[in-house]
Amino acid sequence: MSEIRFATSADGTRIAYTTFGSGPPLVEVPRWAQTIEWNSRDEEFARFYEKLGEFRRVTIVERRGTGASERDVDDFSMQAHIADVLAVADAAGLESFDIFGSGDAAAVCICLAARMPERVQRLLLWGAYASPPGVFGSETMPGSGRLLPSPTLTSVANYSDMFRTNWPLAARLVADAFFPNSPADHARRIAGFWTEWLTKDAAYEYVLFSWGINILDQLAAVQAPALVMHRRGHQTGHSLEACTEVAARIANTRFVIVDGDVGVHQYQHDQIIAEMRKFLGDEAKEPAQPPVAVPFRTILFTDLVGHTEMMSRLGDERGRAVLREHERIAREALKAHGGSEVKTTGDGFMASFGSVTRAVECAIALQRAFAEREGEPLSVRVGLNAGEPIEEDGDLFGATVILASRIAAKAERGEILVADTCAGYAAARGFSLLTVASSWPRGSRSR
Repeated sequence: MSEIRFATSADGTRIAYTTFGSGPPLVEVPRWAQTIEWNSRDEEFARFYEKLGEFRRVTIVERRGTGASERDVDDFSMQAHIADVLAVADAAGLESFDIFGSGDAAAVCICLAARMPERVQRLLLWGAYASPPGVFGSETMPGSGRLLPSPTLTSVANYSDMFRTNWPLAARLVADAFFPNSPADHARRIAGFWTEWLTKDAAYEYVLFSWGINILDQLAAVQAPALVMHRRGHQTGHSLEACTEVAARIANTRFVIVDGDVGVHQYQHDQIIAEMRKFLGDEAKEPAQPPVAVPFRTILFTDLVGHTEMMSRLGDERGRAVLREHERIAREALKAHGGSEVKTTGDGFMASFGSVTRAVECAIALQRAFAEREGEPLSVRVGLNAGEPIEEDGDLFGATVILASRIAAKAERGEILVADTCAGYAAARGFSLLTVASSWPRGSRSR
C-alpha cells in the first residue's frame, strides 16, 4: 500500500489516509477498529485491496483517535466524522467521488451523501444500520478454546464499560464475534493489534457512537445510487434485518446478500469484489507505472500558520470559507507562474515547477497576496527545494520532496525558506537571500 499522508479536519484534528490503485476515485471509510497498517499486515485484507485497486483509485480514511490519526481527541460526533472524510477528500483533490462505508462508518457515508449530494456520486455500504444495533447474536458461536460472547453483555452500559475496564478482553470478544470460524490464535492476533493502535478511551467512545446511531430520517434524502451488502451468516453488531431496512429506505438501491459468516468484507471477498465491479462499472485504467525519476524540479510547500486556532475561533463554516480563499489565492499564483499543483494538505499546498526562478517568483507573489488581503489575516510559511523527485501515480516522492516539506515547517510566518540547491540559482537572478542559521544548514532564507 502507498505511504500514509495527512489531512487536517475542520477542528484541527490530524487525519491519516492512504491512496493507491488506478481508476476513478473511491473513498473508503472503514469501521472504527480497522487501521491502514492492518490492511497490509493481514493477508486477506491485503488481497482485497489489491483487487479493489485494479479498477479504482482508492483513498482510505483512518478514523480519528485510531492508528496514525491524531489520538488525543474528544469529539467523536457524526459531524466530526463527516468533516474528517471531507478533509481527506479535499487533501486528495477530490471534488466528487464514490464512497464506501462499513459498520458504523456506513452511517457516516449515508449522512454525507444525504447532506452533500454534489460530492457523492455513488454510495456503497457493508453491514449498514440506521438505528442502534444489538451487540451480539442470540446463538452461541462454535469453536473450541475461544472466548464466546456472554448473554450478560446485551446491556449497552455493561458492554461499553468493559471497553474501559478491560479493553484487551473486550477486543478479544469482538474479534471472536467477527471471525467466528477462524483459528483462535488469529482472533488473539487481531485483538492484540486493536489494543496497540486504539486506546481504551477511543474504543469506548466508538462503542457509544455506534450505539447512538439513529439516522433513519437521512435515508430518504440520499440521491446517489447505492449498493448495500450484508453477509448471510453474520449477525454480530448489526443484523441482516437492520441492513435490509437501510436498503429499503434508499430510493435507488441494489441490495445483495453475500454468502459466508465473517463480519468484515475483506474476508471471503470474491463475490463482494464482483458486485462492486458490477455496480461501479469496470472502468480500470492501465496498470500503474513503476516509480520513475522525473527531470529536475523545484518543489514548493506552503503551510497556513495558526490554522487550528483559526478554525476553533471562527467555527467550521467561517473557517472553511477562509480556507477556500487561501486555496484560491494559492492556485491563482501557481497558474500565473507555471506551477503544477501536486496535492493539497488541508492547510497547505505542494507544487512543482520546472524552474527555480518561477518557483521563487510564485512564492514571493503568494506572500505578497496574503499580506495585501483584507479580512481575516492569513499568514503562510513557504519552503523550496530542488532536485530529481520520484513520480508514481501522479504524485512526487523522495528526498527532494521530504526536504522541501521540512524546510517549509522550519520557516517563520510570512517567510520563504529555500534550500541551498535553490539559493545559487535564485541569487544569480537577482534575488536577495540570507544564510540560514546553523540549526538548519541546508538552506537560505528570503523575506
